[in-house]
Amino acid sequence: MLKSVRVKNITVAEAKNASEMMYLGSNLPVLPITMWDDKLIGDGNVGRLTLALSDLLYEDMLSGPERTPISYAKKVFSNK
Repeated sequence: MLKSVRVKNITVAEAKNASEMMYLGSNLPVLPITMWDDKLIGDGNVGRLTLALSDLLYEDMLSGPERTPISYAKKVFSNK
């Protein structure tokens, strides 16, 4: 479904004319964007690629390796 990825700057007009749009963040799931400034993105529905990437990410999080607990207890450091 996804044949390639590239990174480049695009204009707002190009973005608003996208067939599909999603927000990806480090601590969020894949969030579909279906409207921008009262203009539908694509047909206004969550796109197939957005759904597929969301499913893959969720599946990866469930089946991935066990998490390593990290202690965030306050530590005191010395300059010596």
